[in-house]
Amino acid sequence: MATVGNRVVLLFLAAAVLAGCSLLRYKTAESPRVTVSDIQLAGFSIFEQKFDVTLRMQNPNDFALPITGMEYELCVEDNAVATGVSDKNITVPAFGEQLVKVSVVGNFLSSMTQLQRWQKAGGSSLGYRLKGKLKMADVAVKIPFDYAGKFELQQE
Repeated sequence: MATVGNRVVLLFLAAAVLAGCSLLRYKTAESPRVTVSDIQLAGFSIFEQKFDVTLRMQNPNDFALPITGMEYELCVEDNAVATGVSDKNITVPAFGEQLVKVSVVGNFLSSMTQLQRWQKAGGSSLGYRLKGKLKMADVAVKIPFDYAGKFELQQE
């Protein structure tokens, strides 16, 4: 017969194995595709602007991603122009997508420099890159994401 001490050890080992399996699932997770769906000006001062950015998060995994927070950086034409963090709890379903609105804060002078370069070059689009890390519920490892795209602009 197993003693109470042996039962406790067996219970602890079983819990450790189950926890290890759940961590392994997230460790082998594919990074979600995170793209910019919309940007709205939320606040403006001489030193910085605040934007509300709607992100489209697509989960290519066969399990849901319970996200408890994220950090991110928005680059335009390879220059960092805005950063942000979010503590929103969202769950992106398996093979599904979720829209999430987050805030980014950028430096006004940096953004003006970017726009002046674009205007001088006569471009009709601006390249952007959104990169960051997602914090998963009950997992110490953060999942990175990195997406590049273009903002199409109309000149009048």
